[in-house]
Amino acid sequence: MTGSSCWVGLVLGIYLMIISGFQYSFASWSSDLKDLFQYSNTQVNTVGTLLNAGSWAGIVGGMVMDRFGCRVTCLGAAVVCVAGFVPLTLIMAETNPRPSMALTGVLAFVAGQGLAWAYSATLKTGIVNFSPEIRGKVVGCLVCFFGLSGGIFSQIYSSVFASEIKPFFFFMSVLCPGLCVVGGLLLPNGEPSESEQHGRHDRLTLLYGLGVLTIVAVVVLSFVEQFTSASKSALGWVLIATLLLYPLTLIGVPLTKGSNAEEQERAAERDEEGGAWGMLTSKSFVLIFAIFMLLIGPGISLLNNLSPLVISRDDLVVGWYYVKKHAPEGHKMPNYGEVNSLVTLFAAFNTLARMGIGLCADRFKRSISTVSWLIPIAAMMLIGQGTLAFADLPVLYFGVSVAGMAYGGVFCILPILVSEVFGMAAFSTVWSTLNLAPTAGSFLFSAWMASAFQEHYMSSKFVCIADDGHKFHKPCPPDGCVPSVATYSDCQKGGDWNKYCYGTDCSSYSLLINTASCLVALALVLWLRRHLSHQSGAAKRPDDLEQHLIRPSNGQPRVWNGRKSAASQEPDSPMADPGSPVATQPPVPLNSSTSAEPGHVRHLTSELAYDCVP
Repeated sequence: MTGSSCWVGLVLGIYLMIISGFQYSFASWSSDLKDLFQYSNTQVNTVGTLLNAGSWAGIVGGMVMDRFGCRVTCLGAAVVCVAGFVPLTLIMAETNPRPSMALTGVLAFVAGQGLAWAYSATLKTGIVNFSPEIRGKVVGCLVCFFGLSGGIFSQIYSSVFASEIKPFFFFMSVLCPGLCVVGGLLLPNGEPSESEQHGRHDRLTLLYGLGVLTIVAVVVLSFVEQFTSASKSALGWVLIATLLLYPLTLIGVPLTKGSNAEEQERAAERDEEGGAWGMLTSKSFVLIFAIFMLLIGPGISLLNNLSPLVISRDDLVVGWYYVKKHAPEGHKMPNYGEVNSLVTLFAAFNTLARMGIGLCADRFKRSISTVSWLIPIAAMMLIGQGTLAFADLPVLYFGVSVAGMAYGGVFCILPILVSEVFGMAAFSTVWSTLNLAPTAGSFLFSAWMASAFQEHYMSSKFVCIADDGHKFHKPCPPDGCVPSVATYSDCQKGGDWNKYCYGTDCSSYSLLINTASCLVALALVLWLRRHLSHQSGAAKRPDDLEQHLIRPSNGQPRVWNGRKSAASQEPDSPMADPGSPVATQPPVPLNSSTSAEPGHVRHLTSELAYDCVP
């Protein structure tokens, strides 16, 4: 049996990661969805939360990945994406009668589930396909494109599709299932050979370079209309052309590889899921779950509510009527275009953090434990959320950038940490279960808390906003389609207008609660760090372990526990006797689930990939 090269799998995985992060673009088209279906703030936030929930709650997809491999998982992802995106596109094409929020939310959840399956297949395949010495770089490369997805789709939506939500969703209903089918056909289903793993690391550097080029293209697109007269539509196609450059890194790479004995070992690994329950009930898992929820929940809340955040801080008049596009004189929103800029900025710093932290985690892995990287990451999210609580519109750029860096850092470090603490045998199941944390955080911090504050303060201070001045219902009243005075006490019901909360109070209190959540998460990170340090043994830290290694003649390192290993004994030594207990005891694989607490030995040695003997 043959499979694709690991480098082919990595490039294809980049495209799958880009579509898997589609939910990050929600802020760019959420207000258009709200206007199209005449939803309230709470209703549109609920739809966004259900899209996030589907994207994160990938337990079924993770179990399928661990049991059947990436190809079956990708093909399943294609089927689920069709079941979600195609009906969404159809109900957008015919809005009379208006679809219920429940129907739209369920379809958004199903679409998100398809993306979650693709994410599970891509992440685990990327981790097992490359040696531990470059695993941080590979994970950083994959998750950086997952984070950049929001900026990519936001700019494609505003430039190529001119912020028209119907053709945009038709595009997504074709793109997502199509890429998943290609993944099902081409992703490598077994581990690569040793020479393939270690060959041509310059390709990884080239992929990082193309990632930086994509970030530049996305950021330039987000500001082009503010500072130049260039056509944004044309530059949108330039962005798409940039994304099509990634396969060029495969020049000279064999597209297929021969099978090897390790594929059979992986098949056996998939059957070793009996230890997963012990992992999911361990203290390490509970702490990681809580940290994940308390850091990412505020991040998702911020990202989903960037549009109402900009509106509430814009230079508007309470009770006045405004139009987003094609506005009559005196009714144009002065800074609404900054929503796309902030979404792009969040995605850009999100991506840079994933790249940078992935590289640093590899570079300093001997001196800085993986869990320790969560300390500055939690501090950055705390600073970003706290800054945004009472910031004016210009200061939003700083707060969103810092929060974006922290958000990306979490998604870079946690997969590496999970692979170290729990091993790879049930990685997709454990990681998919952990992804319930951002799902819960999204419901708590976005759909419930942020929406509740907006609805509460909107009763006293609000503005009325229409999506497009060209789409007003005709005929217009005698005073024009846009009311000329600010004395209206309410927006028209079921017409062209939508009510938005205005003023700092609309978001400041929810952002302060987000800040407190990040402070609690920082305390839990310190607890987790202490717990893992004790768990790995009071005797030695990971960077001291090298002093206790003996590399026998067969090249396989062994840990010395105070005695000489069997492979290093003199020929006449009793311990070198093939029948002695030490010499005959088989090595313990690092990804076995036989330790008393998952990660007891693996946490020390997972990056070194050493076998251990008693």
